[in-house]
Amino acid sequence: MKASISFIVLLFAIVSAKATTLTLNNATPSAGQYPTWTAALAAAVDGDTILIHGTTNNYYSLNIDKRLTVIGPGHHPSDKQNTQRAFCDNVLFYTGSNGSKVIGIEAGNMQTQNANVDSISIMLCSIQDAIYFQNSDINFWLIEGCYFGNSSHCLRGQGQSVGDMVVRNNIFNGDIFSFNGTFIGYNYLNNNIFLGGTPYSFQYVNYWYVNSNIFYRSGLVNGYGNLGVTFNKNCSYNCNGGNAFPNGVNYENVDPQFVSSLGTGAYFSYSTDYHLQPTSPLINAGGDGTDIGVYGGYGDYETNGVPHNPYINTFNITGSTSVNAGSPLQIYIKAKVRN
Repeated sequence: MKASISFIVLLFAIVSAKATTLTLNNATPSAGQYPTWTAALAAAVDGDTILIHGTTNNYYSLNIDKRLTVIGPGHHPSDKQNTQRAFCDNVLFYTGSNGSKVIGIEAGNMQTQNANVDSISIMLCSIQDAIYFQNSDINFWLIEGCYFGNSSHCLRGQGQSVGDMVVRNNIFNGDIFSFNGTFIGYNYLNNNIFLGGTPYSFQYVNYWYVNSNIFYRSGLVNGYGNLGVTFNKNCSYNCNGGNAFPNGVNYENVDPQFVSSLGTGAYFSYSTDYHLQPTSPLINAGGDGTDIGVYGGYGDYETNGVPHNPYINTFNITGSTSVNAGSPLQIYIKAKVRN
């Protein structure tokens, strides 16, 4: 038995050792190993990481049919030497992409293209339209720390079977729509903030646990085709259509006391601080004993979508900018890692 376990561990180590990091940059001239997504994808194998540089150019469609980790610079990387974001029209997940992660980019939308595409993680991204579930039997997705810019439907189940999904620590300008397919497992909505002026935060949504979220203006009316949506330790404030939750123990029409004042018509803004003031009644008030909202719970929220990998904050040439070939060039580099 020990010999078998040792062989499995050794095999895993060999497979892991083959995983590499590739760089993608579509600037002209390209400063990366690959200038297009198509070229980077062709060179990648399961387990690889593709680092996408921020540029002024659209990366268009990122088609993923392998198990990859895709990391961008953040959707608003204002603290970096290169403040450009990496943006694309869409990210499409195909068979073979199970277990993939997409972190720190801006996309118009993200979509499943095949059934049984499971265990996808979308983290610290800006989604300008929506995440679409175009096929059924989708399980174990994680959507964490993202900003959804659409004031209409931000998560669209399309009536497909989607289960065991965790949606946490995101900010929504819109609502969640059409998760009413065949039941294959509860979905979880934890520690998000809803800022839309719609009277319906949920439309045709079945079997979700909704915990420790803040609904700021975004309505809570539960009669729009919803079934089995359970609320616990959420907060409503100035909500369109009323502040009463349909069930559970919650905080109704309670000012969350964000550090920044949002006003009555405010959507997401990079300049807004969504931390809670020390006097907020929502501090340590969530079902898990942490704060209600995006800075509580177990997810990772960062306003600019900056991942945790090290980045160059400052790069300067401190000596002469004209040197002979083979002579040293004096530079100053300052790198950072976000908390």
